[in-house]
Amino acid sequence: MKKSDYIQVIKKYKREILQCSALAVTVVCACAMSYMAGRYSGRLNAPAAGSSEGRAVETTSQYIDLAPGSPSFLFPPGAACRDATPSNADMMDSQVLNLAYLYEDGADSTDPADSYAGRLYDLLALKDASWISGLYDLYNYTPQQLAALLGLPETAVTSPSGIIPEFRNISVHFVNSEQQETVSTSNAREIISIINTLHYFGILKDMKTMEDCADKLWNASHKYSVRIGGIYYCDGSCLDEAADGRRDAEESGTEAAGAVIAESETTGAEAVEAVAGSETAGVETVGTAAAGTEAVESGAAGGEPVGSMAPSAAAEAETAAVASFSDASSIVSGASDAGPADSSRTCPGHVDCTVLAVVKGTAEADSLFQAADTLEAVKSSGWTGWNADTRNMAGALLAQDWSQEYGLYTVDYPVKELLNSQEIELYMSLVPEDASRQRKDFVRYALTSVGKIPYYWGGKPSAPGYTGNGFGSLTVPDEDGRLLKGLDCSGWINWVYWSVTGKGLGAQSTGTLLGCGSPVARDELLPGDICIRFNPMAHVVIFLGWTAEGNMLCIQETTGNSNNVEVGTVTSNWESYRRILE
Repeated sequence: MKKSDYIQVIKKYKREILQCSALAVTVVCACAMSYMAGRYSGRLNAPAAGSSEGRAVETTSQYIDLAPGSPSFLFPPGAACRDATPSNADMMDSQVLNLAYLYEDGADSTDPADSYAGRLYDLLALKDASWISGLYDLYNYTPQQLAALLGLPETAVTSPSGIIPEFRNISVHFVNSEQQETVSTSNAREIISIINTLHYFGILKDMKTMEDCADKLWNASHKYSVRIGGIYYCDGSCLDEAADGRRDAEESGTEAAGAVIAESETTGAEAVEAVAGSETAGVETVGTAAAGTEAVESGAAGGEPVGSMAPSAAAEAETAAVASFSDASSIVSGASDAGPADSSRTCPGHVDCTVLAVVKGTAEADSLFQAADTLEAVKSSGWTGWNADTRNMAGALLAQDWSQEYGLYTVDYPVKELLNSQEIELYMSLVPEDASRQRKDFVRYALTSVGKIPYYWGGKPSAPGYTGNGFGSLTVPDEDGRLLKGLDCSGWINWVYWSVTGKGLGAQSTGTLLGCGSPVARDELLPGDICIRFNPMAHVVIFLGWTAEGNMLCIQETTGNSNNVEVGTVTSNWESYRRILE
């Protein structure tokens, strides 16, 4: 396009061009005026700049300092609690286990077990396991040992025939604080629910305080009472029980296995009444469940000596792992001075032991709520106490499935079907009378462990006895997903041997047990010998005897229906038979 053409266009549209230019200038001027007006208005409202000529000096007092760490993220108004993330758990409502979303700095926030709730549960589960282990260790005390532990004279367990060598019956009953029998052996979830509610209201704020309060609540809610009954005599039929029992055991096979641990004629309220109101009860000692607490002595009927359970006495006891029993809070003992009737003087005398394991919950009149109100951290906070609403908050948490809601696995300590004293004696009658003391103790100890030790693949003992092993507490899942700490079959054999002899077998697996003891032929097996099977289904059991059908009666730690120690029948043919005790 030529220059002359441009000129012609400009001349043709001259008027339109001028109008557009004028409009553009007007817009620019308006913008400039608006900008200048804003600047001027800002100077009028701004504080005067400081100077040395007496003008107002700007100071920090005109501003509000923000707290360290702020500002922080805030949810928009109206956001529902379910919109909250783990790092903002305080946004959740009162019926959410907020502690399952709180983590210490550096903790794995993807693992609920590392949360505040998970750590509290680990603390309480370990205390549960240790406490119940102490109860189970009582099964292996002789009357003389237990009397000494309770500070009672030997006369309490001595008949005209001498010191009674073993208890006729031993029974354990789990009850709540109102002495009603309960199937629950743990109140860990209830304690955590209470602490979660107190945290929601700002009463308990940091993990250290929560752990301290959980520990104190557990101590205040656990106790147990031990009663050594009076000496009594049968008609002398006990002298024939060994021979009769041997025949009955062979006929009955495993019918006796799996019976609940309770006196055959005393259950529930009767057991409580037998302990609390027995006319033969001579002594009572009351204290607290806190570890290391001295027993508080009270008056005793009939002038019987007062028993005590100081920690020093527990430490000096012959049997390892009695530390948990130093938590004992109530001890009752009684003995009959009367000798056997003329018609029964052939009986050497019998004595029984009854244990009440008391676990306080949230449903009783004197409950965990009252115990929580006595905590110093709660009393000093201005907390006004529990009412129907706050109790319901804790109750709502208890009604939830924590594994599904929060990925937090909680279980009661497993109390499986245990053998009672008569059943143990029935199986013990299979042991030859001329067997060594250690062989008899080995079989008896294995029998008393029935139902008490969960199966855990690869599980090995940390100590002899129950205390110190943490059986039943939560641990990392084994290859089949089992969460409860326990033993596998070879670990259990090692543990029984260690607990009886005071030394380990030196073998850590089924295969290495092949080098323990000496080989024995199948037809030479005696109760207490071990039978070994190798891969692919490696297993080891303790031989008891033969059933009428020709199967083997044994004691075993098994993955079967019980996932625990049991008396059962297995096939008669095994790859190796070993004698580890003479």
